[in-house]
Amino acid sequence: MELVAQRPAEPIMPGTVTPGSELRLVFTEMPRVWNLITELLPSADQLPAPVGR
Repeated sequence: MELVAQRPAEPIMPGTVTPGSELRLVFTEMPRVWNLITELLPSADQLPAPVGR
């Protein structure tokens, strides 16, 4: 299992996290972590240059 931040809530805007802000981590399964990461990546049609495979 992996740890994923539950707090502060996303999206984190500039200036909203301070040294006194709560940080809470929760256990989650690895496939969930990869899904969260890949959701941040642009799709092939959003890339400025064509993607060759």
